[in-house]
Amino acid sequence: MACSIGSGSNTKVAYYTLSGAMSHSDIALETSKRVKSIGVGPLKLPSLLDRKGFVVRQDANSIEVKELHEWGGQLQDEFVSALSQQLQARLPETRVQRIPWEISQTPVYQVSLMVDQFDGL
Repeated sequence: MACSIGSGSNTKVAYYTLSGAMSHSDIALETSKRVKSIGVGPLKLPSLLDRKGFVVRQDANSIEVKELHEWGGQLQDEFVSALSQQLQARLPETRVQRIPWEISQTPVYQVSLMVDQFDGL
């Protein structure tokens, strides 16, 4: 996943969003033909990440919250959206949908996620 940066003109807070890498392979195209639908969600994040400011790991036992660096939306939504975009790009013939979905649209496969640690480069 990539991270996009933007900031408002009258504030010093920087806002970030996740986006999916848009690439696919021949193997993914073949899989896409066989898999009719995939649902993404629910996603569980550690409570440590459930905040506006970025949480930056200092070492194995300490963190710093960067209050001037925030997610543009809820991190959980950003994560599910970016993963859905990646799956859709790699599986173009598969219907990829995010939770919640209508009962009549229940996907054949579902990806439920529990993130233990989320680090960037």
